[in-house]
Amino acid sequence: MRNLLTKLLACIMAVIVLSTVPTYIVQSQELSVKTGWGSVNFVYQPPIIVDGSTLVPARDVLEALSFDVNWNEHIQLATIQRDDDIVVLTIDSNVFNTNGEAYHLDVPVQFIDGQTMMPIRAVLESVGYIINWDEDFSTIFIESPLQPFYIDFAMGRLYGFVNADNILVIPPTFAAVSQNGFVGGVAAVATGYGEHKLWGFVDKHGYEVIPMIYDWVGDFNGGFAMMKTGGYYGIINRAGYIVVPAVYDEISRDLFVDGIVSVRQGNLWGIVNNQGQEVLSPTFSYIGRFVGGHAEIFTGDNMRRDRRWGLLNVHGEVSLPARHSREQLDEILSLIRRPAETLPENVERGYWREVRRILPLNTDIQIIDVWTGNIYYVRSMSNGHHADVETINTANTALHLETFGGVQTWSSRPVWVRIGDRTFSAAIHSMQHSSTIIANNNMVGHVCLHFYGSTTHNTELPIYLDTVLEAQRVAELVRALR
Repeated sequence: MRNLLTKLLACIMAVIVLSTVPTYIVQSQELSVKTGWGSVNFVYQPPIIVDGSTLVPARDVLEALSFDVNWNEHIQLATIQRDDDIVVLTIDSNVFNTNGEAYHLDVPVQFIDGQTMMPIRAVLESVGYIINWDEDFSTIFIESPLQPFYIDFAMGRLYGFVNADNILVIPPTFAAVSQNGFVGGVAAVATGYGEHKLWGFVDKHGYEVIPMIYDWVGDFNGGFAMMKTGGYYGIINRAGYIVVPAVYDEISRDLFVDGIVSVRQGNLWGIVNNQGQEVLSPTFSYIGRFVGGHAEIFTGDNMRRDRRWGLLNVHGEVSLPARHSREQLDEILSLIRRPAETLPENVERGYWREVRRILPLNTDIQIIDVWTGNIYYVRSMSNGHHADVETINTANTALHLETFGGVQTWSSRPVWVRIGDRTFSAAIHSMQHSSTIIANNNMVGHVCLHFYGSTTHNTELPIYLDTVLEAQRVAELVRALR
């Protein structure tokens, strides 16, 4: 029986490992990328194919197209800009942003051998470029964006498209076109005028690929576009099939980020997935855009003073009940979106009688301020009724005081304390008093670090209990939301 279980576990682990390892096919000798000005020179890293998507070094390709590329190492984010176009790429994210619009990626942006590797088609099509693949020569051709132009005639204007060299590509035969031109390889165009105007899509040759039958259409975003017919909004895909029927009064512009989209019927918002299924029927007064798996919600009428805020997850479940003020929600959002190193995964309440046995004396201990994320280090000088601690040097003293607004006070703040491989909820104040041991740390005394059940020197009554419990509640909230 044990052998059978061992083999079964090994098989499961093998499946997990294989299913989480992307398929890389390095095309250094075969795959090339060409623009209207010639081939792109890849200096450090050639294009690769990951799970069917071609990834190219962002800087090499984008600078060849005259974009400025700026890299922020701290937050692993690349910002690309040329004229009015701004693209933001985040490492390991399946979503990127172009001119304020969120776009979904089948394969995330990746950091490989020091290079930001981006899915070429999705990113460049978001700024209007046309991407063509020549299989015979294993070459990607990047064609300049087509720009709309118009001519005037007796009944109004007719629109067509020219290329970057002002050469006519699509004759002026349309009553209107999207001001963004080609997005995702197609352009929204219309026939008819006034109340008879109907919208659809054409390809780069001017061929109709989605019939002009809608009262309005939006540009494609991640393979989907909004449409309006009969006074209501729905969603179509690139094949022209209706994914979400036109039964809604409003649809969020961020189509199917995390596979879902917010929709409104009457005064209430719900969620629909990219199969057109209603994940959450219209329930809330507002559902915001999904970021990191959560969206803001509020209940109550639209008078701002009556709103109570919460969070919703992608499954349509309330992850934070809508009973918080706007300020409280902002604090929570700021908290859960902090760097992972400032948010311990497992925080224990820990009774002082237990903690004092494992809290080392004269050893550096990490303190994380719950609400600011400030990290500083202290040493415990005494583990009696509570821990008497000092910061280890002047820099850590400054960080400690910074969390208290630069003042010394007996009022406490919630903190998480790392002791070895365990983390505990605690409370600390900033009033420096009594004896000091560490020299040259800019402290004139020590401060008190309290855990659940610790007391003052003069009484047996627990102190700062509410602050310790606040640290624990926040840790549990973060764990639930992340």
